[in-house]
Amino acid sequence: MDSSKNKIDSFNILRAIAFMGIFMRHVEFKMQWAALGVSVFFVLSGFLLTYQYVDRDENLGGGVQKNLVFAIRRVSKIYPLHILTMMAAVVVISLTFVFGGASTKEWLRLFRDVILNILLLQSWYPYAGVNVSLNGVAWYLSSAFFLYFMFPYLIRFLKSIRSKNGILWFLCLFVIFIQLLISAVGLKIDPSWGFYRWIAYDAPFFRLGDFMIGCVTGLFYLNQQKLSDFKANIWEIAVVVMCIVITVWDNHVTHITYIAQILNNWTTIFIPPASLLVYLFALNQGMLTRLLMKSKVLDFIGRRSSYYFLFHYIIILYMVRIVKHFHFQISSTILAVIELSLTIVTTEIYKRIELWLHRVNS
Repeated sequence: MDSSKNKIDSFNILRAIAFMGIFMRHVEFKMQWAALGVSVFFVLSGFLLTYQYVDRDENLGGGVQKNLVFAIRRVSKIYPLHILTMMAAVVVISLTFVFGGASTKEWLRLFRDVILNILLLQSWYPYAGVNVSLNGVAWYLSSAFFLYFMFPYLIRFLKSIRSKNGILWFLCLFVIFIQLLISAVGLKIDPSWGFYRWIAYDAPFFRLGDFMIGCVTGLFYLNQQKLSDFKANIWEIAVVVMCIVITVWDNHVTHITYIAQILNNWTTIFIPPASLLVYLFALNQGMLTRLLMKSKVLDFIGRRSSYYFLFHYIIILYMVRIVKHFHFQISSTILAVIELSLTIVTTEIYKRIELWLHRVNS
């Protein structure tokens, strides 16, 4: 495979946009697109793995052991940061327990959460409060580890259907149907936030849907012919409108009916716009994507988005407690700017330490 095929720079811009939607949710801005951002990351993972491996002759599969090695390699670079941010959360929670007089049961729960996070198993626990324990966003890494484990199985199947667009479309619709079915069953089993959020958002087997559609999107991209500039612009406008409508509906509409709750399971409704965004940014033909590509700020954020993703939640956790403890009077907007700035600075410090350690060990 041509090495020049491996890199699509426009995805840095998309990563930055996705991260900012997640960040704005965690600093409690009224307008945010966290659910869309999370779907973008899952779809993008499937897209890029398919893009990188579908034309290779090597056989990634070979059983559980080889798949496990493949998954470990995929997370190995970011795993030390996961452990570091997890321990930072443990410090905060432990101090709260010490000064607040926590029970033995609460300490045991903390120990359970630490073990699950170390093993990247927290997203398998059937309760959202455990999924988002410690560094709350690390559930994504837990689910992604499972998806990476499954990818060698998926790629063999995808290679056999890569040129059959009809089957690819059917696969996408089937995945959406299965997700909605799981959501419907989950609501019947237990409609509480803890269980339903897990089964329809955090659960690795549920997120296999985003990932698989990302893989299919990668095949569509490899099979496609370039759009005309006019069509690319129309599609970009349509997708932006779609994203705005779905995000506004998600943020402001009360989902009181059974059907509305199934449709708005924080995942399924965001997969189509997420897939289209990934596809259009891969093409990079329309005026909007080309304009955004000129932003050095977005490109910078996108290149470091995996670090920002793990750091920002912990920094928000610390800042909220500091502000509360010292009774600082500060607006939410200024606090958010401080938290984002600290995320950027902390990442740069970490990357320099990471580079120094790499030089020492090499």
